[in-house]
Amino acid sequence: MTDSPCHPSFPQPESPSVSLWRYMDFPRFEWMAESERLFIPTADNLGDPLEGTTPQAEIDWWDRELANADTEERRKTILHNRSFFAHFAEAFRKNYYVTCWHMNEFENNVMWGAYTRTKEAVAIRTTYGDLQRNLPAFALLGVVRYLDYSSQPLPDRTNMFEWIMHKEALYAGECEVRAVIFPPHDEAYGLADFNAHHFTKIDDPNFRLFAPPINLSEIVQQVIIHPEAAPEFREKVEALCKSKGLPSPTQSRRHRTPVF
Repeated sequence: MTDSPCHPSFPQPESPSVSLWRYMDFPRFEWMAESERLFIPTADNLGDPLEGTTPQAEIDWWDRELANADTEERRKTILHNRSFFAHFAEAFRKNYYVTCWHMNEFENNVMWGAYTRTKEAVAIRTTYGDLQRNLPAFALLGVVRYLDYSSQPLPDRTNMFEWIMHKEALYAGECEVRAVIFPPHDEAYGLADFNAHHFTKIDDPNFRLFAPPINLSEIVQQVIIHPEAAPEFREKVEALCKSKGLPSPTQSRRHRTPVF
């Protein structure tokens, strides 16, 4: 369980009881239920090519610094520092393990389209506090902040977590909470625990996964069926939930008979 240390890059919600949602296709839900683990891939495998990259406003800031350099020594220092941060941003992106959740008290119709690929999909609900309790001590959990990447640089470019805990304002509707795990550097900080639950795809060594065990009933407190799912799919989800002692799934609020 993470103690959620007070880290400036990981602002906390107003209450740990706030609801969090994951929208996913059935195979991912089935895997979670059967393995009783969280699926936490590296940031470069989240499917967003801009994840963890440098805002344009940040690049523009470095360009202005370079243009205003009054000595060759100052110019070399700026080029070195820019290269230093770029190198670490790229390297860290491949080593941050990230799990993303939507913060909302209600089911969100837009999230179905954003995070599921088929009608055989579900949304699960938990709370911030319960997710926190199911993460290892070396995980950091907090609310994502959004920037206009064309005009707003990172608030603290010396803190590499800022790259992974900010996103382009284009995605602000996601209201994202995320946990970030960076591999502990020694046994005292949990390296053995990390290694025990770390996996690599046999056919794709670039796909790495941290999958810590969870209390399934805390992480899956509600299950909602995709609004366009067939009755047969609901039966399949019901059977899985029953076998794992989870709440019986309910239909999406979008799936209802019109009343006038």
